[in-house]
Amino acid sequence: MRSAKLPPADFPAEPCNCDVIATPAVDNLALRYAMSTDALLLRNLPDFSPEATRRLVATRYGIEGTYRRLASERDLSWRIDGTDGRDVVVKISNIGEPEGVVDMQIKALNHICERDPTLPVPRVVPSLAGAPYEWIEDERGCRHMVRVLTFLPGKVMEQVEEAFSAATRFNIGVMVGRLASALRDFFHPYAGSNVHLWDISRALALRPQIEKISDAGLRQLCEEVFERAERFTLPQLSKTRRQVVHQDSHGGNILVDPNDSTSLVGIIDFGDMGHNSIVADIVTASETFSDFDDDPIAYLCDVASGFDSTYPLEENEIDLLFDALLLRLAMATVIVEAREATDESGIPHIDNASHYPRMMELLSRQGRAQAVRRLRQACRFPVYGAMSNDGENLATDYDVLRHEREAHLGPIWHFYNKPLHITRARGAWMYGADGTAYLDVYNNVPQIGHCHPHVAKAIYRQANTLNTNTRYMCDVAVEYAVRLTADLPDHLDACIFVNSGSEANDLAMQIAMSLSRRDGGLIIDQAYHGCTELTTALSNESWRHLPADEHPKRVETLA
Repeated sequence: MRSAKLPPADFPAEPCNCDVIATPAVDNLALRYAMSTDALLLRNLPDFSPEATRRLVATRYGIEGTYRRLASERDLSWRIDGTDGRDVVVKISNIGEPEGVVDMQIKALNHICERDPTLPVPRVVPSLAGAPYEWIEDERGCRHMVRVLTFLPGKVMEQVEEAFSAATRFNIGVMVGRLASALRDFFHPYAGSNVHLWDISRALALRPQIEKISDAGLRQLCEEVFERAERFTLPQLSKTRRQVVHQDSHGGNILVDPNDSTSLVGIIDFGDMGHNSIVADIVTASETFSDFDDDPIAYLCDVASGFDSTYPLEENEIDLLFDALLLRLAMATVIVEAREATDESGIPHIDNASHYPRMMELLSRQGRAQAVRRLRQACRFPVYGAMSNDGENLATDYDVLRHEREAHLGPIWHFYNKPLHITRARGAWMYGADGTAYLDVYNNVPQIGHCHPHVAKAIYRQANTLNTNTRYMCDVAVEYAVRLTADLPDHLDACIFVNSGSEANDLAMQIAMSLSRRDGGLIIDQAYHGCTELTTALSNESWRHLPADEHPKRVETLA
């Protein structure tokens, strides 16, 4: 494995007198970094009998009740229906789990409850000693951490047929977005130290395991996805927003209301959380499919639009969702195949393993261009056609676009042999759907350039605060008028705000007519001043093709 700098030793190493999967006993954090991918494929669950667990929990937490074993990949987990009415979950950590990672998970849950108290996440139950977790020993003398969380009632989403709906997926996106928003200001020194197989940023560590896939076609597809990940997906993901994320919100960790499958009542299992791209949260929440689904992009669109409604996505994040989901499905396929070949216990905690390769193949066939277009539409983001970073053209068909334009907006007025299909602009440049750059010396925004970040941010902030008219008192409108008139001659000391040039010219004409008591106009040839009744009369471009008796009266044209 690639060497890595260990985080600060804020948590002392806990001694252990036993070997773990034939690896010499060392402090937990160093052990996790030393583990090879082959070692991580071994689940190596803690070895505690139900009786031993009951004694430990009763002694350390004062909780007794009926125990039910819960599925888990690395930890030993039990649900306890408490005799005192408290239903909780007890988790005994894998011996390779660093204490700092467990501390991070606990503090993250507390942070979420502070930032968004209504989010349905487990609460930490302290021990009788008031500690958030306790150290315990198994029969071999190996030390593990045990912690107790509140139990969240509800049905597991992936086990409820009615929950495989667009409405549920949208609501999952909303909840995961709220979770990401609550965690965006959370920091922990071990946020980058939670080493596990499902971390998309470390996907390439799984690449050697592809050879364990028996099907040649599937093996080849996974190799292609991982090759693209190395060349494009992972470098681009590193440019997206990064923070502490849950990155395990698949259908097995989402709880729905038994009486309404679109209503979410819980998100559980924070064992995979760590510092990563926020894209990881979205694609993980989009990977749970039913037996009859054949459109993985629809899943991704539903979750992404829900997430975006709560935690607005940026352009590069939307455009990488397809690539990230494809990589996530390839990772899952490799993990499942490799674990079955490595660990005789297989993958009992995964119910839908066969869906991973099937949906990966479907997603691959549907293609990136279609996916990005649909994702942008789902997130109400402009569907553009400029060249993407890897040279794929995302433009809609030109002839189709022109037909739709003329059908719904009328013929296009232009000065070119072929109307330009402009998809974006920045500074002095405009960009066509084919990637051609055009220097803009014609349009009406050359003063500061297109999409000036300061202007765009000001518009966003104001629209996000208040968007109304001047019938109300508004300090921003008054301040704007003061700043405008400060640069004008003294006799121009008042402003009237309008929405268009047509309205401005119409209003100016009304003022001139009122002050002069006249109603005529003098214009230049081919003038255009607007589309209102008054400004049309002053725009001979709009009526010069008509018979002379239909020309407006009292308007003279300068040749």
